[in-house]
Amino acid sequence: MSPETNVGTETILELRDLHTHFHTPDGVVKAVDGVTYSLDAGETLGVVGESGCGKSVTALSILRLIPEPPGRIFGGGIFFEGKDLTKMGQKELRNIRGNHISMIFQEPMTSLNPVFTIGFQIAEAVMLHQNMNKKDAMDKAAEMLDLVGIPLPRQRVREYPHQLSGGMRQRAMIAMALSCNPKILLADEPTTALDVTIQAQILDLMLKLKEELGTAIILITHDLGLVAETCKRIVVMYAGKVVEEATAEEIFGNPLHPYTVGLLNSVPKLRTKKDSGTKTRLQEIPGIVPSLHRLPTGCAFNPRCNKVFGSCYEHVPELKEVSPGHKVACYLH
Repeated sequence: MSPETNVGTETILELRDLHTHFHTPDGVVKAVDGVTYSLDAGETLGVVGESGCGKSVTALSILRLIPEPPGRIFGGGIFFEGKDLTKMGQKELRNIRGNHISMIFQEPMTSLNPVFTIGFQIAEAVMLHQNMNKKDAMDKAAEMLDLVGIPLPRQRVREYPHQLSGGMRQRAMIAMALSCNPKILLADEPTTALDVTIQAQILDLMLKLKEELGTAIILITHDLGLVAETCKRIVVMYAGKVVEEATAEEIFGNPLHPYTVGLLNSVPKLRTKKDSGTKTRLQEIPGIVPSLHRLPTGCAFNPRCNKVFGSCYEHVPELKEVSPGHKVACYLH
């Protein structure tokens, strides 16, 4: 697996200063607080960060799947092929969801409906968006299960989610997401809870299908090894904001934000024979992600940062381009 080298330069999706808030008994939670990034046609973009940083809520906001109430998109725009999804009615959105933009959800067992067969759940989207009759749609469902490497697809279309293994359910989710040949695939932790062998198979499958169908992918994950192998560009999020954005080479070779540096340093490294006699403690980022109810004044990372100074406690740093294609929100730069 390797990041793509020849992708289209046309921007297919653009988030501009997106704000998604939730009203709770404890106050307003700014889960997505001014997020801006773009996705090119055919590109694989990695979005990384700790749990609770706003990665998944951003993806759900793109598809307008935020439950209202308590959530709501309070500001900004989500532009798909130039059209603002935040201004669309439900009828227009239904034509885009699953048809032009699809999502692989984090946990397939809770995302698949336990009372309907796998085949029906895939066929339902095909019947809705491609005007197929039920028989043709079920044939298409079997074809998609075969495409994602599920054995005996004609038998599997008649089975229920609980009859499939975790890896097969995830493949079925991918088959469902790709059944209408979408232009964008939002993959939210697509390999979580799968063993390493199945993880590799799922990733290989996604990239193979991406090459065949030309689908652009937003890969949401906390696994830096995953994005290093598969993504051209990486967006690093923290406490609802983008803190750094650059190519994969820049992020891994020249990380600028202390949080990005901390993430990279906290990845376990294999020891070689040469350094087998030395014991080094695995570095960690001190503290935890702050509560989105009570963010610190200034930079949200300042309680955990080892390079914090005066300005960090006073104002929130803006995301600025410090070199071509490399943006960072940090007063050090």
